[in-house]
Amino acid sequence: MDDLWFYAIYWSAGFFLAFPVFIIGLVYTYFQPPPPRAQPPSLSELISNFKMLKTRGDFEVLVETFLRHYNALPKNVKEGDWLGFVEDIAGSEYFDIDRTIKFGHDLENANPKLAKSISNTIGLALKHKKKD
Repeated sequence: MDDLWFYAIYWSAGFFLAFPVFIIGLVYTYFQPPPPRAQPPSLSELISNFKMLKTRGDFEVLVETFLRHYNALPKNVKEGDWLGFVEDIAGSEYFDIDRTIKFGHDLENANPKLAKSISNTIGLALKHKKKD
């Protein structure tokens, strides 16, 4: 055990036996197809999740998801469905008035062609919110 050749032989044997395994692993990972991209939730999924909200934290997650994926009206979503969901969010009990107004302004800035519709929708939601 005091001989340096002993260590040299075992270290070199370990390296030469592990090196092919390492190379095979690199080649294997290189030829694997990329993982599929995560699809954003559809607007109908968000609407159904909104109806089942229980806590303020769930609501915050839902709003963040909506703003991340649907801040601007996508081409594959109907304008009426999108505006209806915006009204549901704005009229929620978890949003205070100032945050609702900021939410409306953010959507108006992201969708300049729909600014009038968005402001009317947010205004209607605030009107119904004050009655409750």
